[in-house]
Amino acid sequence: MGSHLWFFYALTTSMLWGLGYVFSEKILKAGIAPPFLMLVYLVVSVPIFLLLTHFTNNLKPGIEILASNKIISLYFAIVIACFIVANYLIFTSISLKNATLASLVEISYPYFTVLFTWAIFKEFQLTVATAFGALLIFSGITLIYLKS
Repeated sequence: MGSHLWFFYALTTSMLWGLGYVFSEKILKAGIAPPFLMLVYLVVSVPIFLLLTHFTNNLKPGIEILASNKIISLYFAIVIACFIVANYLIFTSISLKNATLASLVEISYPYFTVLFTWAIFKEFQLTVATAFGALLIFSGITLIYLKS
């Protein structure tokens, strides 16, 4: 099970994102603005993750790494900026259309992961099987765009 734990975590994340998008659509369509939804989400998240990092003894090492490694600090800032903007944009997309279509287009992010991994770090992490799966996803996204 340990070697496949990553898959369980990723699949569970996918299920939770899907569930979250379903309810966020109802919240957003009720008139709650994406920035307000994000604000409440972040305010609630801060104490939870502060306690989690404290009790798992990750708070001090994380701060030390950020303080001592400028490149990791830069990557950290980029990740935070990307996630803030991406969350805002997906919630806005859901509010303008619906959770199903927005999430089906959003699943194209693996293409950008492959592209950026290669362009920035000169790593190529695709196999024939994953490339074929990606082609199927891209075909589906194209169909959704053209027919919706």
